[in-house]
Amino acid sequence: MDQSRRIEIIGAEIQEEVARRVKAAGLYAVMMDETADVSHKEQVAIFVRFVNDTNATDCRLGERLLALVDTAATTGEALAKLLLDTMERHDLNVQHVVGQGHTTRK
Repeated sequence: MDQSRRIEIIGAEIQEEVARRVKAAGLYAVMMDETADVSHKEQVAIFVRFVNDTNATDCRLGERLLALVDTAATTGEALAKLLLDTMERHDLNVQHVVGQGHTTRK
């Protein structure tokens, strides 16, 4: 197995763990930030924020990167579809979103 395939597998495992924690929390917020990388390819970072309730007396805020996705379009419609597709891919219920944040470039 080559190195890039190993990185891909590890990344998928991390995403699954983040999604598992979000589902366990019940309610969550999403944040998106899009930017161009050094090769001018548009990428969108999707973060989730949730309460990591390990026990009744130890509640901590968790914020994790859920996905880093390449995109050809950065219109509001395209970014909304990308977010919804990512949430669906990770089996995250959109009805449990209680907040959202987005950054824009000027």
